[in-house]
Amino acid sequence: RTPWVSRPRLLELIRTGSDTWQPELVLVSGPAGAGKSVLARQWLETDGREHLAISVTPELDDPSALTRALVESLEGVGPSARNLRASINSAEPRLSTIVVPGLRRFAAARSHSYVLVIDDVHLLRNPACAMVLHAVCDGTPEGSQVLLLSRDEAPVWLSRARAEGRLREITAADLRFDAGDAG
Repeated sequence: RTPWVSRPRLLELIRTGSDTWQPELVLVSGPAGAGKSVLARQWLETDGREHLAISVTPELDDPSALTRALVESLEGVGPSARNLRASINSAEPRLSTIVVPGLRRFAAARSHSYVLVIDDVHLLRNPACAMVLHAVCDGTPEGSQVLLLSRDEAPVWLSRARAEGRLREITAADLRFDAGDAG
């Protein structure tokens, strides 16, 4: 493994946010090479919860494919999603009336706390994929976290989580090395 610069200040923001609050959602945004993935790896090395990860590819820019990937990952920390799997379909109205609410409930009903890392969120351009991600993030149970890694700034659908205080944002400015990091 290549050695990397430890980022304790940023890891503390992800872990606790403040003395009394742990964010359910963390968005790390910055350009390619800014250290988003390295920060996520460092976080997972120090976190004791179950770790789940999805690397978004262009093929996942389809709500059905993204839902299947999320369900498969989340099954690692709880019961099977046999019924939800059978209902996965990207056609409307089924997607917004059955699949998305089912995915929200499924994420919330996991039997173990978890950390779900979704890398390269910026590759998701299909608006229906935003509904799918929103459902998983809204269903994140207390004690679990979702870490979104993206080259883009916060998508609009995260506005409510920000307003409710459930979102921690780490931007390119935060990812820049300070004097301590450089030392």
